[in-house]
Amino acid sequence: MRQGQITIGLFDSGVGGLSVLRQLESHFATRGEAQSYRFLYLGDTARLPYGNRSSQEIKTFVEEIVAWLSNKGADQIVMACNTSAALAYSTACAQSKVPVYDLIKPTAEHLTRALQGKQKIGVLATNSTVKSQAFSKAIKEFSNDCEVVEIGCPELVGIVESGQINSEETKKTLSKYASQLEKAGVDSVVLGCTHYPFLAGPLSALLPSHVQLVDPAALMVRSLSKNKTSTAALNETARDVEIKKEIYVTGPLADFATSAEICLGQAPGTIYGITIQDLQAARTEALQANLPVADISGALS
Repeated sequence: MRQGQITIGLFDSGVGGLSVLRQLESHFATRGEAQSYRFLYLGDTARLPYGNRSSQEIKTFVEEIVAWLSNKGADQIVMACNTSAALAYSTACAQSKVPVYDLIKPTAEHLTRALQGKQKIGVLATNSTVKSQAFSKAIKEFSNDCEVVEIGCPELVGIVESGQINSEETKKTLSKYASQLEKAGVDSVVLGCTHYPFLAGPLSALLPSHVQLVDPAALMVRSLSKNKTSTAALNETARDVEIKKEIYVTGPLADFATSAEICLGQAPGTIYGITIQDLQAARTEALQANLPVADISGALS
């Protein structure tokens, strides 16, 4: 018998968070449980990019989006936007009545556990994430043996959103960052914005073969598999797993659909439009209701 439906909300400034949704879909589809999963994805494309926004702006956006996802029935929320997580994770937790997850901590835990001896880790991220030093601070919480080099890449979100992943101009831009990483002598590179995994192919071709690219979304899913899923469950048939997706965007639907199809290699499915006013109204309602601080001790299940 199928258990109750679990609704997982995700949000990003644009198509980047679809890299996280892709990882989660794959993970839950192979768990072999008679379970129904509903994914609610919000791309705030009307206010893209987040990487150059102020901290206060990001916190306000996060309050709005978390309130809206909660109203839509989210049981758990994934911050599929590392800029938001870097600047407003505590804000999201305070706003939400359900567990909230980010990708930064799982990345730090994995890197410090997996790397042997002193290692140099490169992080490519938005300017805001780099300025916050979110990844380097998280890594140093677990180990002081790793040196972290964080590089702001303000052009890359726009490149992914425009769908120009394999253009010559994109390769020139990536070459600039690859040169900086190679000069710094990094052993691994964290794709510190959820847009960046869609550029992993062309970036990898520009880096020395020994340099490992790290996708934080994959690490988050791996930690879920290790903590919550038995080997037996992974080996069972997944025929009873049901996955539903609802994708919402605040900007033009057609532009999002075009970019998403290029990034994913397939059509993303039906896309719904919402307005900034919808998000602002959800935040206002939540503040008026004086919602309690979340208990975030749970885990995705």
